Amino acid sequence: MNNTYKIKSGENYTLDSMAYRLTEAKIQPNNSNNELDIKEQVVRIDIEESLFNPIVQVQLLIVDTTSMLEKYKINGGERISIIVDRKPPPTAKTSFDIQKDGEYEKWEYKFIVSEIYNVVRNDPNKQFFTIRAMPEEFFHNASKVLDRAFTGSPAQIVSKIIKSDLKSTKYNVNIDSKGTVSGIFPRVRPIKAITWLSRSSFDNGTPFFFYASSREGVQYTSYDKLLKNKDKPFATYVFKPFFEEKDDAVYEEKLYRVRSLSSPLNIGKAANMLLGVYASNMHVVDTSTKSYLKFNYKHNNDKMQTLNKFKAYNQPKGIDALNEMASARTMYMSKNEMSYTEADNLYGPSGAAYLKSVSYRNGLSYIKHFLQVDGNFNLQPGMIIKLDVQRVGDRKQVEEDADQAQNMMRDELMTGNYIITEIKSRFNDDGFTMSLTVQSDSSAIDLNIA
Repeated sequence: MNNTYKIKSGENYTLDSMAYRLTEAKIQPNNSNNELDIKEQVVRIDIEESLFNPIVQVQLLIVDTTSMLEKYKINGGERISIIVDRKPPPTAKTSFDIQKDGEYEKWEYKFIVSEIYNVVRNDPNKQFFTIRAMPEEFFHNASKVLDRAFTGSPAQIVSKIIKSDLKSTKYNVNIDSKGTVSGIFPRVRPIKAITWLSRSSFDNGTPFFFYASSREGVQYTSYDKLLKNKDKPFATYVFKPFFEEKDDAVYEEKLYRVRSLSSPLNIGKAANMLLGVYASNMHVVDTSTKSYLKFNYKHNNDKMQTLNKFKAYNQPKGIDALNEMASARTMYMSKNEMSYTEADNLYGPSGAAYLKSVSYRNGLSYIKHFLQVDGNFNLQPGMIIKLDVQRVGDRKQVEEDADQAQNMMRDELMTGNYIITEIKSRFNDDGFTMSLTVQSDSSAIDLNIA
């Protein structure tokens, strides 16, 4: 792998938004205190992080000419450290460079080898293999189960698991979850326990997400907090169908340009009805008091926190109002109100709040896009970006009419705010690139206006 992609020798900064430097790649064998420098053996680095996954995954493609697996007894559990960086031009407006002095952007990773696979030998002098590495939390999660009692707010309990059981050193826990719950963990692993608790965690009516960021570590935060910057998105990414590459394009123009866009869209009312996006109901039976309650949920966009101004659906003709069809999805819950005297059991805070949480989570499936962009050290899951998509048109006409090319109108359905739900970063000889999955729960335009 070219360890200094498009960073010229002797220069401190780059003008290319796909540039990077692999400044460190080391592995420490389990039977030695010495680290091996494998920087020259790394062919490719892939990093995956997701809003729906609390573990960041790293894969290294290695070229081996010295039988390092056999020589150093590499067989899993080894510690790996990686540093990748670059220095944008002094004029670049990045969050790392507020003073415009060309400060380095850097990712620094410390992982443990979890798997070695895909060994390929098609040359007698070398072999290729792939190392999959995970953060230390993954190994602590695999080594223990929780069977103790718990009491407190969901956020307090989660914070204890992250610090004491997963032994995280880099994390952020939103402490705004309401209510006090008690229970006993039924022999579940720490990550499963946190996922279990998150179902009963709500902040201002919104659900919690448990995920990991390569920059910020383990995150446990609410949709309410993720949306706090929706009026000031991190950046605007522009997609122009007839964009032509220009060598003299400025750094920021390249950095926030969408090279390609594909989308399953996922626009489908019938599927969303079954998912409880528009309406749902819940039957709750309390075994201790022999009581029965029924909750109905009705989507009301005015009372929801969304990425964009308008709701993500309009009403089909000849069909009952979508947000009145509570029977579209039915859920059941069993409680034991008298199991604890000073706190609810785990599902105590649920009921109507749980139905709204389901609507929030599944509502993110309204529109989904897959974007190919240049690598950006600042991006992480949970960030909000604005997507500016221009309409498709007749290419020949646009090429012949400069004014039309300049004033091509936006595709208002595709344009708007999106939350980043997945990032796949790749470093190789082609540069630093990213595949982004972005999703939205709402529309930037009123779908009821013709």
